[in-house]
Amino acid sequence: ILISNSSKRKESIIKKLPKLGFNPKYFMEVITSGEMIWQSLNNKSYDFTKNLKKNCYHIYDQDKADEKYFIYGLEKFNFVKKIEDANFILACTPFSGFNTIDYIPLLTKALEKKLPFVCANPDYESVESNSNKPIICMGTIAELYKSLGGEIFVLGKPSLDIYIESTKKIKKLDKSKVLVVGDSIYHDIKGAKLFGVDSLLITSGI
Repeated sequence: ILISNSSKRKESIIKKLPKLGFNPKYFMEVITSGEMIWQSLNNKSYDFTKNLKKNCYHIYDQDKADEKYFIYGLEKFNFVKKIEDANFILACTPFSGFNTIDYIPLLTKALEKKLPFVCANPDYESVESNSNKPIICMGTIAELYKSLGGEIFVLGKPSLDIYIESTKKIKKLDKSKVLVVGDSIYHDIKGAKLFGVDSLLITSGI
């Protein structure tokens, strides 16, 4: 089972597995934070998403062509260009060239309007494939918004929801035979502890 905090839909991750040296047939399930959020927005399966109004301000890297595809199938929402017109924020990937501090003006306006913040990728940082340098993820901005008093919604690791969803295909799950392998203490190891299974930390990761 592959669990990722990627903001992409699960099909996008499955298609990339061969390039990473993995045969998709070896995985019983692939689930992403982005898939969890997309499904919750589409089905309004949580109290948080049930209460969301129509106008959405979408945070994503507009320099990457495939980033905008996340909103396909979410036609029930109206995607606005100004934060002033929004009812909630959908945060997938950081704006190109933005650092954490650059979001302060945007978050300040969001706080004034008491906008809910839906985070499709709760990771704090990742590694840029081209430069191998660490870059921020939307989890960092979500935590900043929360620290300022904002309301956030997360379904990726370490949330228990994504672990439960990823193991639904196993009829009789024996947690004593489950091992979570990951490189993040906060997301992978904490998530495993919340789920009640053993974990293995890869220290060569982020």
